[in-house]
Amino acid sequence: MGFEFVNRTSSFIEIQLFTGEIQQWEVFAEFPFDSTRKRMSLIVKRRDNEDYLIMCKGADSVMIPRLIQDQNVISVIQRHLEGFANDGLRTLIVAQKKLDAPTARTIISKFEALKISRDPQKEIKLEKFYSSIEENLNLVGCTAIEDKLQDGVPEAISALMSAGIKIWVLTGDKQVNLQLFSLLKKIKETAIEIAKSCRLIQSGMDTVILSAKNPMEFLAILDKNIAHYVDSNKIFF
Repeated sequence: MGFEFVNRTSSFIEIQLFTGEIQQWEVFAEFPFDSTRKRMSLIVKRRDNEDYLIMCKGADSVMIPRLIQDQNVISVIQRHLEGFANDGLRTLIVAQKKLDAPTARTIISKFEALKISRDPQKEIKLEKFYSSIEENLNLVGCTAIEDKLQDGVPEAISALMSAGIKIWVLTGDKQVNLQLFSLLKKIKETAIEIAKSCRLIQSGMDTVILSAKNPMEFLAILDKNIAHYVDSNKIFF
């Protein structure tokens, strides 16, 4: 796209625009990523500008509820995300909002105080603080990157399975329901597409998706599939 990442220190990021202009962005705070938050944020400011920005990237499930865009825009971005996921790509949503200088300084001050606090509820308070700031965001767009397998992975998995070794993979990927078009539409999971590409899921296998809205519904689906695949002595994948 013509933008070049030039340099990064603990206090600033330097980029070069397609016009050749060099910009330096000061970094004032970083709200870290973890498996619960599924997002991360930076509070930054251009050195030649008074306005601050909070820039946030994360999984669509946690980012979309934080956007201020109308339903039509959300529907479009969801369709793009679905297409990327079907192609086996890893996706993120990027969003931001402007902060005036007094508001930004207050946020940064509170963040620094919480970071050095000895409060036993420190982590809980930090999470609530992050969440209160990461809201009413403006959509920037979404990204999709190829998560390439290492050389030899499909062949190795295929050989192991040919030897009768059963392979299980635990992943954090989710099965998402879209309720944007007055119907439920299942997104093919990135994990399923990758499993096919690495030959973990092979032609002729049944793919059983255990997904439910509540524990009771899940148990019913699980019992049904156990009866079909295990009790009937069929191989369960």
